[in-house]
Parts: sequence; structure tokens; C-alpha cells
Amino acid sequence: MIRFERVTYTYPFQTCPAVSDISFSVRPGELVLCTGASGCGKSTLMRLANGLCPHYFQGTLEGRVLIGGEPTDARPINAIAREVGTLFQDPEQQFFALNVEDELAFAHEWQGVSPEAIAAKIDEAARAFRTVRGAEAEGRVGLHPLAGAEGPYP
Repeated sequence: MIRFERVTYTYPFQTCPAVSDISFSVRPGELVLCTGASGCGKSTLMRLANGLCPHYFQGTLEGRVLIGGEPTDARPINAIAREVGTLFQDPEQQFFALNVEDELAFAHEWQGVSPEAIAAKIDEAARAFRTVRGAEAEGRVGLHPLAGAEGPYP
């Protein structure tokens, strides 16, 4: 699914690469943890996998990053995002909305899913994760209680 082939990436206005000659692959269903000291290139690897490098950061990419067999530099970021996601160290930093319903709807909206289908998907997710109760059954549950110690609702 994810393959790096002799990847070197240098950010704009930098003389030294952030990562050099990196090769590895991640098979479908495989979970990989990327750890290391501050500044060693972890974030750059994630940005290369999700297409932010070089599309957004516009540095110099040598080698190939492939997602599903296709090079990321030849695909738009929104196409890459259908296959690769990034979870930040602090997940609350990546929320787009202030309530569960809007957050769940976001990814479907930018993909052009109909409002009816989005509502059905939100209902399905709410039931699966048991995030809805009582007056909150309309999907306006705030995100912060879900991230805290309160856990799923009964």
C-alpha cells in the first residue's frame, strides 16, 4: 500500500535534506509506528506519505513515494487522502468542527456525498460507537467529552 523508494526530501530554502535515501514499505493491514528524536524526520515521512510534501510544502523530492502503486507526486492531495490519513500526536488539533455530527460529516461532504447518505452514515457511526444519548440524539454532542475520561455513553 505505501512504498518509499530511495526517498530524499529537502524543504524549500534548506540546504540539507530532512530525510535521505529512505526505503520501506507498509502492506495493507499492517500497523507501523514511527518514533525517534525531535527533528529526525518523522513528520516529514508522514507529510510525504499523505502528499503534503511536495504538494503543499513544495520542496524537492528525489526517489518515489507510492500509495497503492501510484506515485504521490502525480496525484492530487484529495485523491491521496482517500487512501492515507494522518493522526496527529494531539488528535484534538485536527478537529474541523465543534460537534460530533459536523466532524463526522466533514470527510463525506468534501467527497460530494449526498446529505441523505451523510445523515445515514452519521447515524450508523453514532450507533456503532454509542456516542448518542437522550437530548444529544440529534448529533450535537461536543467533541471534548469524547476525548476525555468519560468514555462511551451507556
